[in-house]
Amino acid sequence: AACRAGGLVAVHSPRPAVAAIQVLLPAVRPTGRRLGIVADGGGHGVLAADLAVAAGLSVPRLSAATAEALADGLPATASTANPVDLAGGGEQDLASYARVVDGLLAAGEVDAVLLTGFFGGYSIRSEELGRRESAAAAGMAAARDGHGRALLVQSMHAGSAPCDELRRRGIPVFAAIEDAIGALAAAV
Repeated sequence: AACRAGGLVAVHSPRPAVAAIQVLLPAVRPTGRRLGIVADGGGHGVLAADLAVAAGLSVPRLSAATAEALADGLPATASTANPVDLAGGGEQDLASYARVVDGLLAAGEVDAVLLTGFFGGYSIRSEELGRRESAAAAGMAAARDGHGRALLVQSMHAGSAPCDELRRRGIPVFAAIEDAIGALAAAV
């Protein structure tokens, strides 16, 4: 109780402590429990949403206007309700990662956004794709800074150059979705 009253974050081991610190150190921190999820596959989004709700976070349905705006430029199979499933949109246009994250942060319907899935993995295929992913990383960081809402990333390729670019810009990147969700829950 004394720790809670003092604003301290209680964790049970060093791993969640390091994860929570990554979310609490950036100047832009989560301010509430409403989480927007952007995934480049439906499974990633559903898993993140289930874990978020179990951790006490909220995954609100997005307004029709926001969902429609996010759908612009994505494949017809994309889902924009929350979680947002790019449904291959990232593969077709790596800039869609930054565009969708920007739109979700700008809408003001969530307190933080979590990007989960394959981001960073395209860079291993070619230098050109790596440059495009790094540009998308810069765009996501600019969106976070411009809208003042937290952004976290979980990537299957957390050690990639585009993910390193996100880290350099103060965006926490996690290899495990459980760490990202646990850190966010601890921070809020």
